Amino acid sequence: MFANAKRVLWIDDNPNFLLAVRAFFRGHPHIELVTAESAGCGLRTLKEQTFEMVISDLDLPDMGCRDLLRGIRSHFPGLIFGIVSGKEDAECLSDLSEGLVFVRKKPIDLEEMEGLILTS
Repeated sequence: MFANAKRVLWIDDNPNFLLAVRAFFRGHPHIELVTAESAGCGLRTLKEQTFEMVISDLDLPDMGCRDLLRGIRSHFPGLIFGIVSGKEDAECLSDLSEGLVFVRKKPIDLEEMEGLILTS
């Protein structure tokens, strides 16, 4: 991968969605993308590798967004966090003010996401 690429972990339980995201960012000179299909896998990946940003689905089957964000913040307090989801959970989003850079509703524009990643 490129030396100055921003490392991003994208967590989503929809493998087809992740396939499309990986295809879009493959070979990108400024973004290195790693994906995880569950919150638990995402947290393990964060402990094994270094990232500048995490983008996650809001509603993962193995862990709610509060627990995921709590786990991320407890071990990686300065990590940039964004949400991309087909659902809107206002209660959860109100708890996510610190460290939350963006919230986008699916379907998303991957070119817009590219811009958000590069400017965050």
